Amino acid sequence: MATVQPRVRSRRQWYVGHTRSRLEVGRVRRSVAGTVAALVMVAGCSSGGDSDPDTSSTGSSSTSGSSAAPSVTPAQLPEPIRNDAPSHPLEHRLQAVQRLPGDPDWLALAAGHLWVKRDDGRVSRVDLRTAKPTGEWSTGYSGLPACQGLAYDGAHLWACAGENRLARHDPAPGGAADQFRVSRLGDQTRFVPSNHLLWVINAEATGLAGINRVTGRVESTIELETFCIDLARPLGRDTGTVYAICPTDGLVLAVDVARERVTGRLGLEDARAATISDDLWVAFAGGLAQINPDSLEVLAVYDVNLGIYGEIWADADDVWARASGKAMLTHIDPRAHRFLETLTSTAYPSGGDVLMVADDLWTTASDDGVLLRLRP
Repeated sequence: MATVQPRVRSRRQWYVGHTRSRLEVGRVRRSVAGTVAALVMVAGCSSGGDSDPDTSSTGSSSTSGSSAAPSVTPAQLPEPIRNDAPSHPLEHRLQAVQRLPGDPDWLALAAGHLWVKRDDGRVSRVDLRTAKPTGEWSTGYSGLPACQGLAYDGAHLWACAGENRLARHDPAPGGAADQFRVSRLGDQTRFVPSNHLLWVINAEATGLAGINRVTGRVESTIELETFCIDLARPLGRDTGTVYAICPTDGLVLAVDVARERVTGRLGLEDARAATISDDLWVAFAGGLAQINPDSLEVLAVYDVNLGIYGEIWADADDVWARASGKAMLTHIDPRAHRFLETLTSTAYPSGGDVLMVADDLWTTASDDGVLLRLRP
């Protein structure tokens, strides 16, 4: 058997280098005696807006949304909902297993194809019917640590392309690819289109930068006044609000990007991944939280541990929570607030992304080198 060379664990790179040290310092400062949540909404603030950001400068931003907010008041979280739903072998739902090189990971749907961001810096185009790759494009970066993230803004795919760089690709046949230099947090995995700009976390991890999706230039900046490491994955309509997860201080922030201000703070210990659809879903130390995105009220907490490599797909009727290990996919009914089933497997223990496309559920197992298509 060939010797397997050790490689840098790629997913959630904030556990590498300076980001890891900042998080560890933050955890020391936080009390973990109990799991608490807190809600502060800034009076008079809207959850979204229709006005364009002021693009006349690249350095102006309003910080009143966070600095003027009153102190966060602790509130007890809802009792976690236990998972008493049946477990089923994942293999019974498998429709296709496609092996891909370069540790396939992040998923996006664009131009009628599935796109898979690989840790080797390439993005595979996959046929939705056959699950077979039909092409690929290169982000221009293939070094270590691996570069994370993939997003589609309705016109272009965006991916990490190394330190302070983003790659852009037209997903149409023969579409061109290019790069932009942007000072941003290298560990961010979700790039969020909202209010005509593409939003990333700045290199200091203390604010947001809004990038012109045509020129690649920063047109808006928003101070968050806390250390944040990622944004919620957008799966619903654009409301003009993006959500930042900030585990050092145990916060999830609602940010009105049109008004350039933080409009809400929710205290959740060690928030790691988030998805915004009809509701906001956040994986944190206490499980998976279902949150009203307007009021930031925690509607329910589900007793499922997504770990540091977890991802979430959600719409109004279904939620799929992806974790590494045997309990690979957990299905939740968000309306009834109950678990439906858990799909288990020991064949693909590594973490990966999850995406529902029409009647198919797609997931990657990055370290196992596979893309799976399932019957949900």
